[in-house]
Amino acid sequence: MCSWAGKLRDARQSAGRLEGKSSFMLGLVVCIASGLLSSSGNLGFAFGGELIQRAIEHGAAESMAGNSLWALITMPLFLVNGIYCSWLLKKRKTVGRFFEAGAGLYWVLAASMGLLWIAGFVCYAPGARLLGPLGTSVGWAIMLSAMVITANLEGFMTGEWNGAGRKAYGFLLSGVVTLLLAIGVVGYANRS
Repeated sequence: MCSWAGKLRDARQSAGRLEGKSSFMLGLVVCIASGLLSSSGNLGFAFGGELIQRAIEHGAAESMAGNSLWALITMPLFLVNGIYCSWLLKKRKTVGRFFEAGAGLYWVLAASMGLLWIAGFVCYAPGARLLGPLGTSVGWAIMLSAMVITANLEGFMTGEWNGAGRKAYGFLLSGVVTLLLAIGVVGYANRS
């Protein structure tokens, strides 16, 4: 629902200059695939008990020991993304844009985004542990839902949704409400 709201917003804001239905569908397929594959990182967290135990044995606080996994889990992701982005920058000859006048703000925003992203994962580890035996499953669903909700709220605050139209707003609100209900259902199921 949130994706469809974004499509409606873009169509209205760009007055029909979108590439067409196939580009939206391809983007949606890529987003769904990346969402499914992102759970692989959570599998590393869920089955990394031995590494967590070793971190505790070496003095890590029990509540924070799960954070010992993130470097191991995210380093391969960083390498793949870093290599691909470097290849694109070289291919498109766009490295110079990083050093144009006014680019400093984007450096700060990018660094802030990275810090906030990793801060979410640092909070996830003790949170998932506190949720009990199903913490990694429940926590992952809650965290990803919270990411979508937060991103859309930030989109409202930055004007991304200005002029989107009532239909787009309706789909977005429906998507956010569905995610909030899902968080409630998953949280309630975890308590049972």
